Amino acid sequence: NERDSFGRKDPDSTFHGAFLHWGGVLFILSGFFLVVAIFGLIGYLLGFRTPPQYRHHSSTDSTAP
Repeated sequence: NERDSFGRKDPDSTFHGAFLHWGGVLFILSGFFLVVAIFGLIGYLLGFRTPPQYRHHSSTDSTAP
């Protein structure tokens, strides 16, 4: 697994150049999170959210009991 005649190791020998696919992995991850975001937006627009009577007000809200 030597790169050249000077005895230096090939930097890709451990993973056999698998890091070349890192760009594809990033695209897959970004696509997954894009799909999750789209489902979340569709759910929000269709009304799948916490009903107003169950929403908690923040501690700085002066209208909270």
